[in-house]
Amino acid sequence: METQKKPDLNDINDTEEKIILKEVLNNIFSNLQTTTGKYISNLQNRVYDELLFEDLFSLYTTIASKDDYDLSNKFFFPLDNSKLNDPVFNLEDIKNSVARNKPHNIFDVYIDCNYEDFYDIISSDREFTGIISTDIKEYKATFILRQNFSYIKIVEELYNIFISNSVDWKTINFPYIWRFADVVILRYDNIYDHDDIGVDLNQSETIRSISIDFEEFSSIIKYGMVPLWNLSSNTYTLSSSPVPVGEIVNYEHKIDTSQLENAGGVLLELGNYVISNIRRNNYDIVVSIKESKLDWILYNVVSNSVGISDFGYPIFSNATTESYSNSFATMKSKNIKTKAELFKLVNSYELESFIVFEGFEIQQNYDYSSLFLNLNYFIEDNIRDMSSKNTMILKFIKVKSKNKFYFYEDIMNFIVSEIQLYFPEFKCVGEVE
Repeated sequence: METQKKPDLNDINDTEEKIILKEVLNNIFSNLQTTTGKYISNLQNRVYDELLFEDLFSLYTTIASKDDYDLSNKFFFPLDNSKLNDPVFNLEDIKNSVARNKPHNIFDVYIDCNYEDFYDIISSDREFTGIISTDIKEYKATFILRQNFSYIKIVEELYNIFISNSVDWKTINFPYIWRFADVVILRYDNIYDHDDIGVDLNQSETIRSISIDFEEFSSIIKYGMVPLWNLSSNTYTLSSSPVPVGEIVNYEHKIDTSQLENAGGVLLELGNYVISNIRRNNYDIVVSIKESKLDWILYNVVSNSVGISDFGYPIFSNATTESYSNSFATMKSKNIKTKAELFKLVNSYELESFIVFEGFEIQQNYDYSSLFLNLNYFIEDNIRDMSSKNTMILKFIKVKSKNKFYFYEDIMNFIVSEIQLYFPEFKCVGEVE
């Protein structure tokens, strides 16, 4: 059987036809190459943007006196705006609580020391005396300090917002919120005895001031302190009608984040709503949900390009070095398999000016008695048996500073808590010397 010869450009004898055919083929393949190149470039950009997407949600934290904080600040915002106001005291509420032997929180204070000393103070049940001054008389009272968990609870709630927005959680580096204590009033001396000044028991009084003698701790007790971070909240009104989609009717809500001032990483507070899908495209967030009308609360993680304000206290962050490799490493699906990768991950937080990572050790039945804190205590592992896990001990060395620095252990806690997210098969703890 004779083999059929394949067509060849050289078989065309007419020079003009050959030129025309070559031009046609060049145009076809040139357009194909251009189109393919655009698709590949777009795909690369989408992948790269997905990897850098997490950098939009880096949180910076610090603390300031409410008198030093400026409401026009465009980068740092209070965790609780109510803390910018002076505390309001209600004497009747205090009386009722004490009458029922129920301790009453009157305000919180920041204790400016390392966490070990803070823990010793609040766990000692040490009682302090003070004076409650009203517009009628003064009362001698007894107080005690208890750890304040209200700010820690806000971080816990933020975790749920991250998860509902399909954004990977990064441990929050916020040592200040672990040093707030509630001042709790325990009892009064003769608070109900008004006979000496002829005042009716039912007459209302207004508290003018409360002063407490914290004795040797007075110099480290700070009043009116406000924890701050670069997370602002906004109420959002949808400018367009949601679009019904799907056989089972859901509504697509498109949120235009370009309307926000200094828009960075934007999160939606979605509460208990069941979300079918959430996706992001440039400045738009598109949410598919069964409800046609919703009141949106948007949280905006402001970029540090706005300019970071300094209130005289160290600023902490969970940001990593900006590079493709580090952005890829921050993805929780990334498996860390070598010592070099672990060192690279730890060093990506750029905290080596405070503590230096020396290495790690794996032990069984490790008896850990230090005050190490897992900052992600609220993330429960319902699959793995914690009792059967080996312990990974991450070891650090302090970098000594000329100035007082109380946060070595806190930085260690942050790094170890973040590493724990990569190694669920171990119980991670830290040691710093």
